[in-house]
Amino acid sequence: MISYLIDTDWMVDVLKGKAEAIQLIDWVADQGAAISIITYAELLEGIVGVPQREMRERQLEALIASIDVLPIDFDVARRFAESAVALRQGGLSIPDLDLLIAATALRYELSLISRDRHFQRIAELKRYEQS
Repeated sequence: MISYLIDTDWMVDVLKGKAEAIQLIDWVADQGAAISIITYAELLEGIVGVPQREMRERQLEALIASIDVLPIDFDVARRFAESAVALRQGGLSIPDLDLLIAATALRYELSLISRDRHFQRIAELKRYEQS
């Protein structure tokens, strides 16, 4: 069972070898963790064009081997659209890629692990709070 959706910021820190991120991701992976296909795309974007691309891609593939990658489906798209309109009407828009990640968490009823504060604008979104 999956309980957590990990945002790109934490995954980047794991790839950079930051101990705090590695410990957190190891813990949530045991609890059931996933990333959005959007996070995967963002991570790939950071790898394409770097001199060590092949090595970095192997690191990424090894990292996500034990983590599910959730797709964008019709329900995610609907939640994205509804949230985007509501936030825009309230003058509280957030970037579309982040909103797709949030919509994925909402669709699968997962707690989002992210340091991005703009996710607080989505009241129904469950967020992991570090203690």
